[in-house]
Amino acid sequence: MLATGCRIGEICALIWDNIDFENSRIHICKHYVVDKDGSRRIQNGCKTDAGDRWLTMDNEIMDMLREYRSFYLRTAERYGSKWDYRDNSVFYSMKRNGHFLNPSTVRCWLNSFTQKNDLPKIHPHMFRHTSVSLQLQAGISIADAARRAGHARPDVTLRIYSYTLKNNDLHCCEAVTKTMPKMQKREAV
Repeated sequence: MLATGCRIGEICALIWDNIDFENSRIHICKHYVVDKDGSRRIQNGCKTDAGDRWLTMDNEIMDMLREYRSFYLRTAERYGSKWDYRDNSVFYSMKRNGHFLNPSTVRCWLNSFTQKNDLPKIHPHMFRHTSVSLQLQAGISIADAARRAGHARPDVTLRIYSYTLKNNDLHCCEAVTKTMPKMQKREAV
């Protein structure tokens, strides 16, 4: 979630067909939905039209996904006929072999992990916020960060993440002064 800046429902809805190993990217095009009656489903499309996007990933992330894919296939093979291949989900439920992982399971795991390691409580959405904030602090344009986050409009990104730009005045000053030619000092007449 940190590498992509995706919503937890988008990550939990990934299928292996969404992973383009050849071009080092993933396709975000669906999300995990829990309806008001508690029923769960994967919905094609994203929260916004801009949410349907291809995200380039670095080699390290792609290598981790390849390694995880091998683990996934070995696990499925061990379960044999008890494994359900229909979902083709990247992140699967241990209780429902091969089916999509529920976002609430991720939240529970994260809570357990932080408690066990005496860390502050972390909500999964904080990974998304951190990802976008780091992009903006690194000088990525608001429009590009908005596209990667799947925001419908850059002003949404600006409104949510404006706090990360407060210290950018110093960076702006440094960027300008680095490009200006050095002025020679004149002697006083």
